[in-house]
Amino acid sequence: AETGLLAPKGEFPTTPAMGPYTLTKASELARGGGKVVDDISGDEVVVLSYEDANRLKAGILEKDSKGDYVHNPSGKSEHARLRTAAMVEVGLGTGLSLNELRTLTIGKFKRMAAAYTKFHKEDAVHPAEEAVRRYLGDSWHPAEWADEGLGFGVTGSKYDRLPIFITNKKSPTKAILASSVQKDLRKYAHSIFKGDELARGLHPHSLRHTFVTQLLDQSSKAG
Repeated sequence: AETGLLAPKGEFPTTPAMGPYTLTKASELARGGGKVVDDISGDEVVVLSYEDANRLKAGILEKDSKGDYVHNPSGKSEHARLRTAAMVEVGLGTGLSLNELRTLTIGKFKRMAAAYTKFHKEDAVHPAEEAVRRYLGDSWHPAEWADEGLGFGVTGSKYDRLPIFITNKKSPTKAILASSVQKDLRKYAHSIFKGDELARGLHPHSLRHTFVTQLLDQSSKAG
């Protein structure tokens, strides 16, 4: 199944650079996965296929018949799990760089989600919005959904300037560190993909490269 993209149709992200990709190459990567050289770090990073992107998203929140999480690296807290799940959904849906993703504010994300809904249909909700709502709905977060949360449809919310992804509720203005994002993502990758190469090579930059290959693949089919 194809992963829905949060960016409005025809609106390409400023990053990552399109240089390494042809439509044919993008389609191959979108279907079979592979590796590319990241345009910022110069490192070789994994690009997820549609199938593996969905495996990653589902695996973080997957539960067994007893209701226990199947993948529980280092006994991650519920809050940390929901945060990682939301970051993966947003990263795969927007193509933001690691720094853009970890510092993404509630207000900016609200505008992105509103644009997606407006372009598609009134009741359209992107999986990334659902994941962020679920994460902010956890009572740990100062902007918990049960209180005010994202405040969709409300302008000027007192939470709009706060970063979505934080590590300490006592410091809600401080975004999660890049190293923490990478550490959490790789722990889940090792559990979900086991001995697969994806377990070793998955990096936060993989999310944005996966986004752009899927965007090019789906745009080529739409055209």
